[in-house]
Amino acid sequence: PRERHGPEAGHALPGGDLAAREPWRMALAYLVEAFGADIPVPAALQKVGAARRSAVLELLRRGVRSPLASSCGRLFDAVSFLCGTAPERMEYEAEAAMRLEAAAGGHAAGIYPIGLSETGPGRPAEVSFAPLIRAVVRDLGHGRPASAISAAFHNSLAGLILRLALKTREARGTDTVVLAGGVFLNRVLLNRTTRRLKRAGFKVLRPVLYSPNDESLSLGQIAWGLANLGRGKR
Repeated sequence: PRERHGPEAGHALPGGDLAAREPWRMALAYLVEAFGADIPVPAALQKVGAARRSAVLELLRRGVRSPLASSCGRLFDAVSFLCGTAPERMEYEAEAAMRLEAAAGGHAAGIYPIGLSETGPGRPAEVSFAPLIRAVVRDLGHGRPASAISAAFHNSLAGLILRLALKTREARGTDTVVLAGGVFLNRVLLNRTTRRLKRAGFKVLRPVLYSPNDESLSLGQIAWGLANLGRGKR
């Protein structure tokens, strides 16, 4: 899937590489997408301080020092910080996502809305997480615990993956799904996604001889390219 962010794909990383180390920056970026200029300031963000928030919001407003990226890990960072499970600055890679995963409660937490729109034949679907962010902020305002929000968040991503798989099967007849990439190092997401896909009749594959991390995405891209070259396509 391709995330939608204005006219281009991806989400702004305010401060560049700093956004991957300071998850509150991504929280602000997703709040701006979800609410526009008049964003709410949940309790976790209030601890950051108005001056730093204003500086990052100015980067987002001007579109400077804010390259676009489509990494799902940055969404985890944002939600983890909003829930209060991530620190202002991470000590190690994926700390915010791991803390959000560890906080997840049971399966009965429900699901958050995620926008999914068609862009035309042969083009990737566009995904918007703005409805999810608005729902998370609403739940935070109602005092819903981080364990329930995290569980619903993981349910929502697993449900999105199933929706995309169903659309692909309808369009192309594909009934095999390969789960790879760093996000699937998350056992909660992996298990919930796998269960949904299998119940829907999909065959689910996972990397065994290779790392389940992002290198397996590259391996899949190479395999796809070689298959097309073998059929005489460029």
